[in-house]
Amino acid sequence: PACASLDLKLSKMSPPSCTPAPSDALLGKLSLPPLSSEPPAPVRILHLLSPHFPPGQIVVASSKSLSLTTAPGLVLSMPLAVLTEVCRLCSLADPKFASLLPSDPVGRATVGSYFRVKDTAGLDGHLASRSFAAAAACAGPTLADLGLYYSLFGGKREAAVKCGGNVSRWYDAVAVFVARLQGEEAAVPDDDEVPVFYFPGSEDAPTAPVKKEEPAPDTEGKKKQEVPPAGKKKKEAPPAEEKKNKKTPEANKKEGGAAGPVGEISEEQKAAAAAKRAAKAAAKADKKKKGGAGAAAAKPAGGDEYNISSLDIRVGRIIRAWEHESAEKLYCEEIDVGEDKPRNIASGLRPFYKVEEMQDRRVLVLCNLKARNLVGFPSHGMVLCASNADHTQVKIVIPSETAAIGERVAFEGFEGNPEPENRVAKKKVFEKVALDLKTDDNGSVVWKGVVCTAGGGVVVAEGGMAKAQVS
Repeated sequence: PACASLDLKLSKMSPPSCTPAPSDALLGKLSLPPLSSEPPAPVRILHLLSPHFPPGQIVVASSKSLSLTTAPGLVLSMPLAVLTEVCRLCSLADPKFASLLPSDPVGRATVGSYFRVKDTAGLDGHLASRSFAAAAACAGPTLADLGLYYSLFGGKREAAVKCGGNVSRWYDAVAVFVARLQGEEAAVPDDDEVPVFYFPGSEDAPTAPVKKEEPAPDTEGKKKQEVPPAGKKKKEAPPAEEKKNKKTPEANKKEGGAAGPVGEISEEQKAAAAAKRAAKAAAKADKKKKGGAGAAAAKPAGGDEYNISSLDIRVGRIIRAWEHESAEKLYCEEIDVGEDKPRNIASGLRPFYKVEEMQDRRVLVLCNLKARNLVGFPSHGMVLCASNADHTQVKIVIPSETAAIGERVAFEGFEGNPEPENRVAKKKVFEKVALDLKTDDNGSVVWKGVVCTAGGGVVVAEGGMAKAQVS
């Protein structure tokens, strides 16, 4: 559930403001079917939330089918559309409902995709850097988390535990949230079930909680200390070292020493054992030295796990672009990147470019991203852009006119094959590498100071946007 295909520059923008509704205004009428044995996730969530609806403003009536009629007369019947609109209407009267909808455009645009997740592949990695599903900035569960909770796990913790520590931690947090909505006492897992996390940059990594073991009760009482009979001494056990060195005469002969009394080791045996230990230590040191040199040679320069050659960035041309029918920040595009057929890609560029400015435009496309649906649109890739620190200005980066469509861009000194799509997603390669992908003082795209070129020309941000982040 990563959102790499969507332009990440919108993630810090504020949500649109809304005017609070009068406390007695009718907001909508909800026709809600009863819970069946396996109800759809949106229906289960609506039943969970219905006791908390603003009294008199959302009227709930039992019905065979789900629908919502808003005050202006608009009728909705799609389950996900009904759920999100009910939460939006409730937030007009009760600000607490606003927390169920992610505050950033990227998070809001992707809520629906979490209701359609069919398997848990990549979910543990997705939750490694965030507390909740939709966006890293979410302070609590949203509709995206409730959708995953019911549609993927059915409210059963056993299924979540099998998916990894991050999923277990996330599931427990959502389960507590659900329990509180139901008015039940929140169940908290035992200490030994709580996953432990290490956040890079902290001075001390936390250690796993250790469960204290209570000493077993002595049901038989204290044992009486055995006292040897008078005149007899208690036989003492031989020291461990003496036991270790005891050998039979036959063993002494086998190791090359003279057959002596039991328990004695000859000088020849001692010398042979010392020589054997020295040879073993030398072989181990040699092996370690060779292995260390090989590992250093295999690791990219600078100690980074990945470099810019891990990304498959190609020159593309937007064949056509149009506005997404339901996501106000998105353009849908068909882009030629030199493959058999154009790629469909969604970009959050509507606040920055007019639709006519997007037509027949040359761009750079990050191609080794996994395909995914963004608000119902199948997107496979990402258009690279430069943006300022507060993301109020966004400019497309453009290759030279001499660059061929489908040509992979170059960074001198970083020639290598790109990583496969599944590894880019699993290892978060783009997130790691893109930290150093910027524009310099001249507006040229650089990675760690190395200029990006294509077709013999330098790739630049439109308008020469300098000192900007590229993503």
